[in-house]
Amino acid sequence: MRRTLRTLCILSIAALVALPAAAQQAAGSAAPGTPPAAAKTNQKAAPKGVISWKETLDLAADGSARVGVDLVLANWDADAIDLPLSYAKPEGITVTCPDLTVVGEAGKTGDVKALKLKFDRKPAPVERLRIDFVASGFLDWKKARSPRGFYGFSYTFANLGSAAVGGYTLKVLLPPEYKMTEVLSSTPKATGEEAVPPYDFTEEDGRLAVNLRSPAVGAGKTAAIAFNFEKPSNNAIAYIVVVAAIIAIIALFAKRGVLTDKDYQQRNACA
Repeated sequence: MRRTLRTLCILSIAALVALPAAAQQAAGSAAPGTPPAAAKTNQKAAPKGVISWKETLDLAADGSARVGVDLVLANWDADAIDLPLSYAKPEGITVTCPDLTVVGEAGKTGDVKALKLKFDRKPAPVERLRIDFVASGFLDWKKARSPRGFYGFSYTFANLGSAAVGGYTLKVLLPPEYKMTEVLSSTPKATGEEAVPPYDFTEEDGRLAVNLRSPAVGAGKTAAIAFNFEKPSNNAIAYIVVVAAIIAIIALFAKRGVLTDKDYQQRNACA
């Protein structure tokens, strides 16, 4: 009996000694020094695709637009990528990157317009790229002008490319002297309750800038803005000039009438 109890005690002590080692081995299989509960949390996939897209649309008086895009590409494991393209006639496409040689051209992915980029090798986990081109004939001023004299502007960024897009921003620079009249719509929609509104207005070198923000534009989603703008007329100045000219003409004819009056000439002769 004593021998049996002694055996049971030895087995129990061995089991207690083995438990911490087993727990440590299970934790070590997930990640060295990482608690088992945190191991599953750390398995979340890193973001892949375009994690930041900053676009500037510089509208010129002839209706063309100079477009610049600064984007950050993350964890892209291919030597090419198709980006969304919302412009009908991009010309002179250039792409610069500190670590890669990149060739860009307008094309199609199926039936969808795309900006196709080809890298000389697979990108690093994080790459910063700058894309520049000119969109000729972007705005038809005659079609954009309303009978009331203002112009309508609308732009939609549709993510129909091969990568997710996060952190999208758009800046629209209007030509000098043009002013905003009203915003017609935006995506995301302004509710008045958000901490940061989806759009605002600033001024750069005397030019109005319309800024649009979207936290993310998933596949098949859009970011957009539509607004009216106008070029303030100088009607008041023109009115003053016209009135002054009329007064000058009236004064001239009145003086001429006095000088040709016979009685006035006879009085001057007698004097």
